[in-house]
Amino acid sequence: MYNVCMDNYIKRIIDKKIEKLLKISGGILIVGPRNSGKTKTASQFANSKIELNIPKQYQRAKNDLNEVLIGDTPRLIDEWQLIRQLFNLVKSEIDDRGMAGQFILSGSSAPDDDLTMHSGAGRIMKILLRPMSLFESNDSSREVNFKDLFVADQKIAGKKEFSTKFYVDKILRGGWPNNIKLNINGNDAKTLINGYIDSVVDVDMRKLKSPPDPIRMRELIKAIARNVGTQASMKKLGEEADIVQDADGGNKTIRKYLDQLTQVFVLEELQVWKAHARSSVRLVEKPKWYFIDPSIEVASLNLGYEKLMNDANYLGFVFESLVIRDLRIYAEAMDGNVFFFKDSNGYDVDAIVELPDGSWSAFEIKLGSYDGIEAGVENVKKIKDKVADRNKNNLKSLNIITIGTGSYTRDDGINIIELGNLYIN
Repeated sequence: MYNVCMDNYIKRIIDKKIEKLLKISGGILIVGPRNSGKTKTASQFANSKIELNIPKQYQRAKNDLNEVLIGDTPRLIDEWQLIRQLFNLVKSEIDDRGMAGQFILSGSSAPDDDLTMHSGAGRIMKILLRPMSLFESNDSSREVNFKDLFVADQKIAGKKEFSTKFYVDKILRGGWPNNIKLNINGNDAKTLINGYIDSVVDVDMRKLKSPPDPIRMRELIKAIARNVGTQASMKKLGEEADIVQDADGGNKTIRKYLDQLTQVFVLEELQVWKAHARSSVRLVEKPKWYFIDPSIEVASLNLGYEKLMNDANYLGFVFESLVIRDLRIYAEAMDGNVFFFKDSNGYDVDAIVELPDGSWSAFEIKLGSYDGIEAGVENVKKIKDKVADRNKNNLKSLNIITIGTGSYTRDDGINIIELGNLYIN
């Protein structure tokens, strides 16, 4: 297989960034959801390690924190957050040594105290490891390079067409390395992912400050799943999850629950793209809600193959979630960000990917019918009229990501892209 090393490690797109950062910073912090492969990935770059989720190693560390720092570099400290003071200890050690590539920290939750994280600025660089994209899981035909979508007038071509069934199978399985390696699919994958949700709620969240009510949190996950890819208000999500509204009518409680899902890397907001809109264009403010992997939403609602295949409307939202996951992974490999666009008149574009140099490309996401693709084409063309004149030259491509068509560039220059054709080198 293209992406499996001799030790059975499945290569990740983010490997290149880890290698680069270890050459220029004293340490890196690899964060991400449970079961995304953080320990395995971090271990590829470490010359020694301690795993604090192993009781004997944890106790040894508690007895002598300085011993945690001793070992060949880069030194991996896995699940570092189990002993919070280790972050500042590592930061101080990096300062004393004054050398790059000293430590790798990995863990499944973000620190509660933002000041602690800020104190590591310039010394410890943070990297988010997501579940795998279709390219990383070896499910891509690798015919359309994502980088080519940021080269003006670059034509694309991909012959391989994938069925709706293919994408439904990959949504149910998710991008979880263990499911991919063991070829766990369908209801078996759904059972494991529901176990993952239980672990997050019953284990990870109990370690947070002011842990949430686990029953309400599970209901909130279901509420988000029902509203995935929409701008559902916090009030609506709170009502569906039966989370009691604040006495003053505010949303502090539901906001806390949403932030806690973000803190353990289950939920991500997709923000509105604001920087380059015309001054006359009034934009909406509310984010869209997506889980870090689409398998979470379908498992939480107990949806299987038949239910998804027979509900084209909801499948459209879940397919969009799959696309957003992969776009984020590919964009981050280029130090880019993913947004969506929506103005106060209701005009929207599903995704905008912007790179650090200001170049950007727009994406509509469609299930694959002729009428749907044509509607997407007409819609995405209008984005040119919404951006400031000075930024039009930064537009590199207009794209429709879809199912079952292969990939090609139309005569009008718009790209039709089969999601399963995408890769990045």
